[in-house]
Amino acid sequence: MLFAASALVLFSCAKEKIPAPEQDAPMRFAVTVEGDTKASMTSADLGQFYLKVTGPNNAFSYFESITKDAQGNWTASRPILWKDEESSITYAAASYGALGADYFNIPVTNDLFTSGATMGLLTDQSTQAKLNAADLLTMKETTLAFADTDDGIVPVTLKHGLAKANFKFTLAPEYFDNGVGLEASPITGLALSGVHTSFFFSPLTGEVSIPDGASKGAVIPFQSSYEPGTEASKPALAVAEAILVPETLAAGALTLYFTVAGKDFTWTNSMPLTFEQGGEYTIPVSIDYNTVPSGPVTPDPAPTPLSGVFTVSAGVPTGKTVQFSPGNLRYASGAWSFFDHQYDYYATYSADAWDKFGWSNSTNNFGMSTSTDNTVYRGDLVDWGTVPGIGTGWFTLSNNEWVYLFNTRSASTVNSVANARYAKGKVNGVYGIILFPDTYTHPTGVTLPVGINNVDNTGWNGNNYSAADWTAMETAGCVFLPAAGYREGTSVQSAGSSCSYRSSTRLTSTTDMVNYVYFTATNLNVSGSNYGRYGQCIRLVCEVE
Repeated sequence: MLFAASALVLFSCAKEKIPAPEQDAPMRFAVTVEGDTKASMTSADLGQFYLKVTGPNNAFSYFESITKDAQGNWTASRPILWKDEESSITYAAASYGALGADYFNIPVTNDLFTSGATMGLLTDQSTQAKLNAADLLTMKETTLAFADTDDGIVPVTLKHGLAKANFKFTLAPEYFDNGVGLEASPITGLALSGVHTSFFFSPLTGEVSIPDGASKGAVIPFQSSYEPGTEASKPALAVAEAILVPETLAAGALTLYFTVAGKDFTWTNSMPLTFEQGGEYTIPVSIDYNTVPSGPVTPDPAPTPLSGVFTVSAGVPTGKTVQFSPGNLRYASGAWSFFDHQYDYYATYSADAWDKFGWSNSTNNFGMSTSTDNTVYRGDLVDWGTVPGIGTGWFTLSNNEWVYLFNTRSASTVNSVANARYAKGKVNGVYGIILFPDTYTHPTGVTLPVGINNVDNTGWNGNNYSAADWTAMETAGCVFLPAAGYREGTSVQSAGSSCSYRSSTRLTSTTDMVNYVYFTATNLNVSGSNYGRYGQCIRLVCEVE
């Protein structure tokens, strides 16, 4: 049997014989990553993985985060102990993303281990760190007896769950003859399109598949190496790496966009390509000097956050700061994106156009369900910031962060009001709340806002800004949360008169209630709570580096 540390204390007190040290010590782990040279993540890069452990006949079950300390030792968030030499366990492991300052760890949940889930491929892989973060590692379920271990050490051997593509560029000799790329690589603007950007992952089996209806998108590869040409060997060589979802692509389905010395090119696969799980593939790309450039058609798969900076928590010397997405999150025509304008939203429900989502867990596709059964929305949050196609680094503010944003942070003085944080108003004919960034100068020629920081001001019309006014305010850093209403089942209610925005916080005192921000013309509740079944707006943020 297997016990958490707290449970073992009671067990030990009830037994006359105390287990040997190697049996009552916390379980230790020996971690390796197979194919260290095949894909981006290596054992040295790995900082965290998740472990699902069950006992014989499901007598017990534990789900823990296993992290590596500064000395290279792996420890569980809650120590798990062997009981005796007759113990055996069944366990599986997985990791998606890596810990680090420049990219975000993607949590793997207990529900994911149980049922599997659709996950988004990290599409911005333009640096080594981001390429590492795109690598899925998995170890399928296996059984281990204590007697078969080395003093209770649990071996965790992770394999790569996705595929690796190495695009090997060869520049024609004429580039060398004309002085192009003699030192640094002249290849810029790399982007890869026509690949799936989501996948279904089952940790217990270690299998990855493409879910029905999954959309395709773009990936930004990492240019990992460059060898300039020489007089003796003029062709220069460059390699760009990308982590991809395993799939077979027909001839002409894959398009690689890039620029060489100011000329834009596209390359497409002339033969079918098959990317298998855990496989690595080298794909040659020849760049002829006299090829007519294709034109500036490089896609931009990663939306840019708005310029305003907002503090959302206290800290020393400074707190956590974020920037908002350019609009509310939406799912339309089979793809995720942000609205084109901050004041845009859907006033009615459509099965092909969503912008109000129930609580997101590992089984309800980011809350895209019309069920009014609260049980559908239980479970740990799968953050909307991980949906495919919007780039990486986005996340949903917690309840405490929303409260700090509205009520606590220090901000600029606007129209003689110190710490001007927000005001209600109308933007391009749409009611909502205007958020002023920490540092803000109101644009010249635009009417000064009134009712600043007033929770219960009497209506929306104290501030009325045209689209042109708002362009100036948005450029100065303002954010607008439109009063887009909410959804229950297939019915959208109160569109244009109120709105609720989701937080990432579930109440601990009840199974079905979650926190949210709610406002009307005469009310503002930044720490409200309601059932997870209600469809609410999502406004994502990314942390300022």
